[in-house]
Amino acid sequence: MFSSKRIFSALGAAALLATIVVADPPARVARINYLQGPVSLQRGDLEEWAQAIINYPMVANDSLWTDDHARAELHIGSTALRLADQTSISFLNLNDQVVQIRLAKGVVELHLKRLHPEESYEIDTPCAFASLSQTGDYRLEVDEAGDTTIITRRDAPSRTASPAP
Repeated sequence: MFSSKRIFSALGAAALLATIVVADPPARVARINYLQGPVSLQRGDLEEWAQAIINYPMVANDSLWTDDHARAELHIGSTALRLADQTSISFLNLNDQVVQIRLAKGVVELHLKRLHPEESYEIDTPCAFASLSQTGDYRLEVDEAGDTTIITRRDAPSRTASPAP
């Protein structure tokens, strides 16, 4: 037979658990959709690194590392982020309005297909940052020492009109 003390303790614990607010999952994530070679992932709430897996949803404070001869591709909605080997990124902020990525070293190619007026994309490096205000293809490279950043915007090929007959 259950004692009334145990029943009240169990009810009290259940009520306490029911009042704990569980955070909603983020509305926007960076989903890993391609991996080649050794790629490691560190969740923002953990200290250890693990092998990255396809379709894993990365959120703010998560980090990704591509080792020698490795590659990775992530999608944030219609935006594609391609990482070359020996590349280290972290998501500093990732929500419906802001995508802020830290590129510590390596090469990231970013294809920004759509950019709504209320959205911002920012890439921070050890010595510079890029605030992307237009759609397009971008390449960001940080050298091994972290003291040089090269940012290149590759425009879409211009359309040329056919000559009149």
